[in-house]
Amino acid sequence: MTDHMQSVSLLNKVEPLGFGKELTMKPNIGYIKEEMKRRKWTGNQLAMKMGISRMEVSRLLRGKRVGGKKCIGGLIKAFPDADLNDLFFLE
Repeated sequence: MTDHMQSVSLLNKVEPLGFGKELTMKPNIGYIKEEMKRRKWTGNQLAMKMGISRMEVSRLLRGKRVGGKKCIGGLIKAFPDADLNDLFFLE
């Protein structure tokens, strides 16, 4: 299974927990910031790799933006070798 297929499969596995609640994928901001530091990436570089605006990356890193297909897909695109369990939390 390719990484893309695995990520799409994971997105499709968000199931109701009861009482109408669903799991939510939230980016692991600490891990993302550590990876940016390790790779010496700026927010602008991350935005380019994710295919989103610098403002969206800023919101993401401040915890103002969580999930969303574009954000999730962008993080997987920017960090293709990262384990999804490191990139995201399920809540």
